[in-house]
Amino acid sequence: MTESARKITPTRPETGVVAALEKAEWQSVLFAPRPSRYRLGFLQAAWPLNTIRIQVHRNHPFEFVAGLVPAFAAYTDLGVEFSYSEYDDALNFSGHREADVEILWLDYDRYAKFLATDELLAWLFGRLAHLRERSQGRILVCNWASTHPAADRFNRQLNTRLAGIADALVCDQAGLMSGLGDDYFDDRNIALAGSALSHAACMETARMFGLSWLPAAVYPRLKAIVVDLDHTLYAGVAEEDGIARLRLESGHIELQRQLSTLRDSGVLLAICSRNNPRTVDKLFRQRRDFPLGLEHFSAIAASRSSKVKGLRNIAGTLSIGMDAILFIDDNPAELAEVAAAFPGIHTLLAGTGPVATHEVLPRYPRLHQWQAHREDTLRSADMLANRERRRLRNEIPDSGSYLEALGMKLTFHLDPRHLRGRLHELSVKTNQFNTTMLRLSEHDITSRLADPDCFTIAVELGDRLSESGVIAALFARKENATLVVDEICISCRALGREIEAVILLESLQKMMHLSATDTAIIKLTRGPKNAPAVACLEAVFRPDGQQDSDHGEYSCGAQQLLNIPTCHCVTIRWEN
Repeated sequence: MTESARKITPTRPETGVVAALEKAEWQSVLFAPRPSRYRLGFLQAAWPLNTIRIQVHRNHPFEFVAGLVPAFAAYTDLGVEFSYSEYDDALNFSGHREADVEILWLDYDRYAKFLATDELLAWLFGRLAHLRERSQGRILVCNWASTHPAADRFNRQLNTRLAGIADALVCDQAGLMSGLGDDYFDDRNIALAGSALSHAACMETARMFGLSWLPAAVYPRLKAIVVDLDHTLYAGVAEEDGIARLRLESGHIELQRQLSTLRDSGVLLAICSRNNPRTVDKLFRQRRDFPLGLEHFSAIAASRSSKVKGLRNIAGTLSIGMDAILFIDDNPAELAEVAAAFPGIHTLLAGTGPVATHEVLPRYPRLHQWQAHREDTLRSADMLANRERRRLRNEIPDSGSYLEALGMKLTFHLDPRHLRGRLHELSVKTNQFNTTMLRLSEHDITSRLADPDCFTIAVELGDRLSESGVIAALFARKENATLVVDEICISCRALGREIEAVILLESLQKMMHLSATDTAIIKLTRGPKNAPAVACLEAVFRPDGQQDSDHGEYSCGAQQLLNIPTCHCVTIRWEN
């Protein structure tokens, strides 16, 4: 999230309850097949919003879209402030202001009259490179929505080449045109509004910006979806109606398929139900018509206890914060109770009416994924393997023997430009083991990778049970004769495997050798969630229990580093 978008976050229980209940009421308006401008006008958020500044660079009107965005954005706790360039085909970026998000809103048909596709792309990327130098914000480029024969090839090239510009992403306007068909354009608007976009196109574009594109630009993606069972994944109550009589309607089938797809993209699934655990097990064994099976869920909390307790157990099992969870339930009272206990949690009221759950989920904020990483496909299997790791740890109390039994291996990558996106994701999404919470953007990381005085390390983890992918990032720089470590991030999935100290010491030794420094300073900012990071630094650098008064940093010399004991039961490999 950008700095300005971090200013306000709802933390009070009453704020969470109000937001959960009012958002449940908003669902029928925001997620309707064709939202009503009139009904949108009545939606006013009664909870705090995180305001972001958006600058629009355009050669045709965007105001008709922008006027519809606020209600959609408020649903995801965002307030929006738009500023506009002049109508400028040349994209000179005159009068540019500091912004959290830059939007390029262009009518490419105007350029196609006098530029070939390759010439248009070359010109556009030259302007994008110029904007990237001037702005720290994320750049959202709307692609070419047109029936022009060159549009498809242009959009394919745009998707491919934009990956080379840090923090620049494609908004698929052409996909919206495909979905709306003939309703996307209305030539009657040209004389009046200077744009051929129909009201339906403006509304759907505003919905995508407010619910998907802008939240995905400033917030990390949600990590888990926790679902109720009765009247959510199917119609009926398992313990009252009987498993055989539960109805699996078309909407429930589609919802389960969507959840399976989200799981494949890296979102963890869990169940929180008041059913008996034996009933839940029997349910999924008997109902083979369910697209989802028990193996799709990384955690299950089934008991007569409150769902607050169940969600707390699930968050502990998955090692994630409540603010990374979406909880789906058909009972507004359950949503309110959960929101009161966990104000940061995200909630969705399940239903089968005109706006059914399977209609809402594809547009739900913070589930949109700009680009997939290898770790996304590994995440669910890795979480399932954690159950076996915990069993082994209970059976093997000795740390060295435990790591040896797992066959743990770490691969260190020095200044890996090809992992820029994953490094950014770790800096932004990691909370428990994050030493300073810098929240580095891709642009920040690109600058570090190009700086000879900076060192960036990505660490890949695997063992005999599963591959975890890149689970750690370290960002450091040489300052005079000192190595300054600005941030260390280790994914919550890797915590508990007792490799944090190994990662830290191996990386420090390598960077101090390469930088020819005698002293390392590890920066620390205490936060509400990073106790695991603090505990690791304390154990490594202050094993005697002595503490500084401010805890602002830890320091050690090269020789001291060599004398710190570490585990030798982990296979270590370096790749440059």
